[in-house]
Amino acid sequence: MRKYSLISIVWVLTLLFMACDPQEMDDYELGQALTEDDVAFSVSPKADQPMW
Repeated sequence: MRKYSLISIVWVLTLLFMACDPQEMDDYELGQALTEDDVAFSVSPKADQPMW
């Protein structure tokens, strides 16, 4: 019985350390924000699929 409680304690401590430790790199960047010059939208409604 003591063996199983020791194994359970080791599992719990392992899970706690794994949960608190970041598992992937956090050096992501989004880059520059888009401006009005960077994007262009065009809409052309069709007779069989109206926009509204």
